[in-house]
Amino acid sequence: MTSETMATKLIRNPEIITSQIDGEVFMMDIEQNSFLGLNAVATFIWDRLASAHSAEEIAAAVLCEFEADDPEAVKAEVASFLDTLLADKMVTRVDG
Repeated sequence: MTSETMATKLIRNPEIITSQIDGEVFMMDIEQNSFLGLNAVATFIWDRLASAHSAEEIAAAVLCEFEADDPEAVKAEVASFLDTLLADKMVTRVDG
């Protein structure tokens, strides 16, 4: 993600089916035939995406919630995960 896209607001695709089993979240998009299991950090990110947030905002929240030695690496990992969610159409960009 570029600095411009890091500021773009994202939100969950309401068509995604999610289920929590033994503390882990699993997501499925039947239309795209996509399935994704989430670890604790990814689940935290997914929870933030219940409302519109930018990658910058989400990365800042992750840094506050989890211990990390390298904030830039966290930002890159958050951006990569959000890129995956966008590519799989599990999140959408919010206009405005």
